Amino acid sequence: MKAVFRILSLAGLLTLPLVSQAVLQNGQIEFGLIKGKATLLNPKAEKKPASTGLVFEEGYRVETTVGSTTELLLSNGATLVLSPNTSLEVRTFRQVGSDLIKPGQYRLLDKEPSPSVTEVIVKRGKITGEVRKLNPQSTFTIKTPVGVARVRGTIYTVEYAQNTTQGVGNIKVSVVRGLVEVSINGSNTGASSVTAGQQMSAQGPVDVTKNLVQSVKAGTAVTNSTQLPKVEAAATTLTVGDEVAAPGVPKGTKVVAIDAEGNVTLSKPVTLPVDAEIIVVAPGSTDVITSSAPITNSNKLPPMDGQSAVSVGDVIVGPGVPYGTKVTAIDDQGNITLSTPVTIEAGTVLVAATALPPETNQLDTMRSTESVVNSAKLPPIENSALSVGDVVTGAGIPAGTKVTGIDDQGNITLSNPVTIAPGTEIEIKPPDVPPPVVPVTTSITKLNSDQVSSVATTLATGSTLSQQTVAVVTEAAATAPPPPPLNIVDPSTSTGGGTAPSGGTTTDTTGGTAPGGSTGTTTDTGSGTTTDTGGSTNTGGSTNTGGNTNTGGGTTTTPIDKVIDTINKVIEKEQQNNPSPAGG
Repeated sequence: MKAVFRILSLAGLLTLPLVSQAVLQNGQIEFGLIKGKATLLNPKAEKKPASTGLVFEEGYRVETTVGSTTELLLSNGATLVLSPNTSLEVRTFRQVGSDLIKPGQYRLLDKEPSPSVTEVIVKRGKITGEVRKLNPQSTFTIKTPVGVARVRGTIYTVEYAQNTTQGVGNIKVSVVRGLVEVSINGSNTGASSVTAGQQMSAQGPVDVTKNLVQSVKAGTAVTNSTQLPKVEAAATTLTVGDEVAAPGVPKGTKVVAIDAEGNVTLSKPVTLPVDAEIIVVAPGSTDVITSSAPITNSNKLPPMDGQSAVSVGDVIVGPGVPYGTKVTAIDDQGNITLSTPVTIEAGTVLVAATALPPETNQLDTMRSTESVVNSAKLPPIENSALSVGDVVTGAGIPAGTKVTGIDDQGNITLSNPVTIAPGTEIEIKPPDVPPPVVPVTTSITKLNSDQVSSVATTLATGSTLSQQTVAVVTEAAATAPPPPPLNIVDPSTSTGGGTAPSGGTTTDTTGGTAPGGSTGTTTDTGSGTTTDTGGSTNTGGSTNTGGNTNTGGGTTTTPIDKVIDTINKVIEKEQQNNPSPAGG
C-alpha cells in the first residue's frame, strides 16, 4: 500500500506558541473506569493490575479478561474503551508539550491541545473510541494485522479477529459520528471512507505463512545517522515503508528511501557496526524482542526488551533458536519459558511471530551407494525419503535438479545428469508450496438501531464520558434503521457466507453476530466492486479523502512517519538553540 499525504509544514510547527519552551514528549494515558480485571504490561512484559488513575506511556500493552472492560483516557483528549478479551498495544503516542495538558483532566479537553502522533494496535478484540477534534497536523491510527483505520474527530468501534491456521484476518469498523478511512492489506481498490451510520466488514490475508525473518547487512559502520550506504541485498529484500530492527536501531524505524546503489535512508538515526544484521519486520504479524543477557542451552529467558506483545504460543525465530521453538509460559515478572533450549548472545534480536514460518532450511539427507557418471538415473537408495518433485543438492549435482520419477524398484530419475561418488551426501528439499490465496473482501452496510445502541451502552456503562456524548449516540440509534428480521434456517441447510462469482466463499468471523443481530457476512463480487447492502454502492474505486491511497498492498509510507520526522526536526533545532534536556 502507498499513502498519499499532505506534507506537514515545518514552518507551521515553528510558529506554535509553545514550541520554543516545550518540545515533543511522550503522551500520557490514564486508566479511567475499570469493570472486572485489566492488566498493564510494560515493554519487558512485566505485568501489574490496572487501577483507576494509573498512568502509562507508549510501548505498553493493556489486556482485558473475559467479562471485563477498561477505559483509557489520553492526554490529547481521546477516550478508548476496551471490550472483554481485548489486547491493545500503544505503539506510538507522542505530542508537542502544552500548558493545557494537565494530569487528571484529560477528559475535560474539548479539542486536542497540541499536535500529536497516535498509533495503537488491536491484536484481538474490540475497542470503542471517541476522538476529540484533532489538530490538523495530528494523526490517529489504529492498526490490525489485516488493515489500518485512520481516524479524525469521531465516535467509532474497531473489532478484529484472526484465523491463524487459514491466514485470514477479519476487521469491522463502525462509525457513529465523523469519518474513518480504512485500508485493507492486499486490496487494489484504495482506502474506503466509512462515514457516520456505516459499518465496514472486511476479510484479508494475514502474513503467517511467509518466512518472517528476512535480513540485510549494513555495508559500513554508522553512528547516529539515518543513512546506510550500500546495504547488501537492499534492492531485493527491502521496500520503502518496511520496519527494521537490530541492536542500535530505535523501535519503529522504517525505510524511507532506497536508491539504485543500495543506499538506504531510515526514518530515525541508528548506530550500527560494520556487517550488522538488520531484520526486516513483517508488519502486524510479528514483534521484535532483544535479549538482555546471554543464554546458553537453556529454555529459560529473562525479561526481554520490547516483549510486551509476546504471548504464550508465539513462535520465536532468530540466530541460535531451533526451528519451531515456541513460548510455553510467561510468568508475572516477564520470565519466558520456551519449548526448546536456545543459545543466544546478549543483544541478539529475535522475532516473535503469531505463526510458524515455512520450514525453508530443514533438509533430509541420503547417501549414494554407487558411483554415477553423467547420468540422470540413480539406483535405489535405502531410506531415501524421496518424492517426485523434491529438489536434490550435493557435490556433482547441478543446481535446480529435481526428482522426476521413482519406479517400483526404487530407481530414481532426475531432471539433470549427475556425477557422484559412492557415499556422497545428497540433501533433499521438498518443493516450495505456495500459500493458499485468501481473497480480499469488503462490504459497507448501514448500522441498524441495535448496533448503534450497543455503542451507546458501551460508552454509558464503560466510560466516564459526559452524558451529552452518550446522548448523541443514543439519538443516532433512534434514527437508525431497525435491525433485520431473524431468519429461521433449516438446520440441514448450509448457512455459509456469500459466494463470490470468482469461486471463493467468505464468512465474516469477526466476533460472530453483531449486537443488533446482523451476521456480518461479506460477499466478494469478484469484480473489485464493493456493495453496500444497506442501499448504497461503493464502486470499488473509493476515494480516500484523508489522502491515503492503497495501491494493492505493496509499499506503505504512513503519515505518522512524516509527522514524527517533522516534529523531530523541531526538537533537533530546539536542542541546538537550547541544549537543555528534551522531554520524552
